[in-house]
Amino acid sequence: MPLINRRLTTVVAGLSILGATGILTWTSAHEVDAFAAAETAANYRLTSVNVEDSKLTLAWYGEATKYRVRIGTDLKNPLLDTTTSDPIASLSELSSKTSRSGTLRYRIDNLSETESTKVLGGTITLPPATASKPKINELASNGLALAWDKVEHASHYDISFTAGKDSEPFAIHRISSDKPEFTIATLKPGTTGTVQVRAVRDGVLGEFSEARSFTTPAETSSFAVGAWNVCSESCKGYGSRSGAQAQAVQNANLDILTLQEAGGKRVGRTTNAAFSGGERGFVRATGGSKARYIFYREELFDQLDGGTFSVGHGRTVAWARLRDLKTEQAFIVASVHLSPDKGKNGVRGKQTSVLTSTIKRINSANEPVVLAGDYNSGVHRSGDQVMGRMSRAGYSDTVQIAKTTEGADMNSFNWNKTTPKRSGDYVDHIFVNSGFEVPLWRQQHPGVAGRVLTDHNLIAAKLTLSRTNVKVLKETTESVLLPSMTARDATTTEPQPEP
Repeated sequence: MPLINRRLTTVVAGLSILGATGILTWTSAHEVDAFAAAETAANYRLTSVNVEDSKLTLAWYGEATKYRVRIGTDLKNPLLDTTTSDPIASLSELSSKTSRSGTLRYRIDNLSETESTKVLGGTITLPPATASKPKINELASNGLALAWDKVEHASHYDISFTAGKDSEPFAIHRISSDKPEFTIATLKPGTTGTVQVRAVRDGVLGEFSEARSFTTPAETSSFAVGAWNVCSESCKGYGSRSGAQAQAVQNANLDILTLQEAGGKRVGRTTNAAFSGGERGFVRATGGSKARYIFYREELFDQLDGGTFSVGHGRTVAWARLRDLKTEQAFIVASVHLSPDKGKNGVRGKQTSVLTSTIKRINSANEPVVLAGDYNSGVHRSGDQVMGRMSRAGYSDTVQIAKTTEGADMNSFNWNKTTPKRSGDYVDHIFVNSGFEVPLWRQQHPGVAGRVLTDHNLIAAKLTLSRTNVKVLKETTESVLLPSMTARDATTTEPQPEP
């Protein structure tokens, strides 16, 4: 049997009985939690109607010493027929049939030794059932579209928005339709809150539903991407270095990390164990392998796709398509390691062309792209064929376009020396296309107790991502905003007869 949740109307100053029959109502707000059309005798009045779960309680004021109370859909065969000396009576079980009908009749008689006189009587409209938890069918930067299960006998609905679980509503919209759906198109981007629904039956309020949390997509999001060649196999002692490297990454406050020379089959497990988790909550993107890995913070992003592809000459690229949870914007990030040796400019040029053309095919939606890693080349290299091809493909080196740089005078390859060279010679790069702005680029030379952790420095760029395909809802469902008094339930105190 569906439960009818607790609603209470207490008859106090400010409520009125209109003529011989009337409606118990807050005169200032025209809202009630249950109402009773009443026939009253002099010096008698109904003081409250309380519905809690499947129990209905009536309380009244009167001068009799004994009463007969009948409640039911048909008073000739009532659900409750009882006598009481107290001006209060309860119907303990409301049947499912009664719950669905939503209307009961009641009669209260003054009993004396010789006669029974009707002093109160009329109908009670029960509150509608509690609405189901609303579903979000569409989420946009300016609002959301909701739907919920239809509540039987509801004439319309209230939709309440709050900034948080324990917050007061910042808006309650009342829709005149009985259709279980509502669209709001007036929220700001990045709005976080909860939404609840309650059914209304002819002015009688149901309980609010379970709250649904939401966050409208923000216009922009900023996060830090790092690239680091950790030299897991060519340099000695990776088992003892990997933990310190992972801690250096945590200390650098990165949100996405691309690794090069991260180990493959032989020490890949060591890399995964060391860099996963931690205070930043990193998880490894699926699809990365062959010494190129991508780690990201699961609380900020989720992965939509990923894999690896060859750029020739034994080199592979790991890529992942991530979605930024703040903006709902998808983007691609890749971990790149091109062939070494100064004499292989031509090889690296061809690898760069394969890299950019393959990413272009993967990026059919023309989303923002980050290509980070060890390119074994740079503008300082005579005969370089990487930088020009990257530029012609629409990519910029973040160190060149960053508004602020830190450590830009250091060479990114440090020769395993505790004191790095400072000629601004970079072989490690973070390239982005036009989908990003770059507030900050920085380079660090991490070490522990005078020990260098790898032969490359850690580079990072803070990126600002903007939504490219902005989804906007067109209009809000026709509704009225309820004033503060109607936004709150009536005080639920036990009914007491007046002295």
